[in-house]
Amino acid sequence: MTKSEIDILIVDDVPDNRRLLARMLKRRGYTVDTASDGLEAIEKTRALIPSLILLDVAMPGMDGYQVCQTLKTEDALREIPVIFLSAHSEQVDKLRGFQAGGVDYVTKPFHFHEVAARVAAHIELYLQKQENEQLRLKEQTYFDRVNHLKNELIHTMTHDLKNPLTSIKLSVSLLQRMLELDADGKESRYFGKIEDDIDRMLILISKLLNLANIETSSSVKLSRVDVFEFLESCSAKAGQVLKTNNIQIRIVPHFAGSIHSVFDPAQVESVIEKILVEMAMRMNPNSVIEICFWVVGDEILFSVSDQEGLDLRIPPELTAEGVSSDEAEPAFSILSAAFERYGGRIWQDPHTQDYRFTLPYLKVNEADSTAASFKTPSNKLDQNPVTPKQFAEEN
Repeated sequence: MTKSEIDILIVDDVPDNRRLLARMLKRRGYTVDTASDGLEAIEKTRALIPSLILLDVAMPGMDGYQVCQTLKTEDALREIPVIFLSAHSEQVDKLRGFQAGGVDYVTKPFHFHEVAARVAAHIELYLQKQENEQLRLKEQTYFDRVNHLKNELIHTMTHDLKNPLTSIKLSVSLLQRMLELDADGKESRYFGKIEDDIDRMLILISKLLNLANIETSSSVKLSRVDVFEFLESCSAKAGQVLKTNNIQIRIVPHFAGSIHSVFDPAQVESVIEKILVEMAMRMNPNSVIEICFWVVGDEILFSVSDQEGLDLRIPPELTAEGVSSDEAEPAFSILSAAFERYGGRIWQDPHTQDYRFTLPYLKVNEADSTAASFKTPSNKLDQNPVTPKQFAEEN
């Protein structure tokens, strides 16, 4: 950008001051506009979007501090550098200028070479910042496009792989029945090895899909959720998938009365459904998945297990952090982001591979329990992320 393309706005209620500064800056090659009061300065700034503003402090009506504070409230104007001009040289005046949003403070009578040097320095910083922002936006656009293509590829590949694998597994089962192989025979073990390998591949495919879905779920719609009702809904939906192996789901609350939390039901439901399906794929037919949950302090602790037998005490491993982040596989790390955004966490038992996770506990009185249903959507998005606690306080 050449100097003639750089527009500087001079704001001063004294005509001689405006003319002097304008003449000197034009000699340096800048394009210069002027305003005689605060309101005109705001209007011209909105119309011109200058690269820098030289702003007098003492003006009738709106003073320079008020003008600067007004400009800083508008997204399109807040990054424009403002240099205050004032006859007051006290420290308190300079401090007030910086608090109002100014980048520099020049006292009158000023030396033009000093003003010119400060103008040049702040314009260079401003232009560098603009250039960096343009590069960032360009890189973000490129990243979003590549990420979109990557997710499309993942969905296509997983779909193309899952269907033939499922067909192969069915064919292997049919062949075993047709050949009437001895369960303890070598051939039967080979068939079993094929089925196990197919199951592992299907699990990997499920994790790939899970990773892609969570990465693309950037917006969050927070709602107050009745946890038991929510888990019943998740179980009903996942149950349709688990019917093939006749896997049952049992919900066991260790809490008297309703329990509520704050999160995005759609996102957490998607993760829980994938957990249930993944567990079912490695379980024996006619087994039971138990979902237990407790309230401890400000958290709700969940355990998703295929082990029979219940203990009303909280299992010790529920309060552990589980595997460390450097040991966790990438897909699981992405999965954990769905809980971390609500202040919770998720981990797996290193021995049983059962899932443990937490969500924030929301204390609501009995009168609010009906409204605190997971069926009630929220219109609050995470353009500016809102924590569950803030959401509860605001609602």
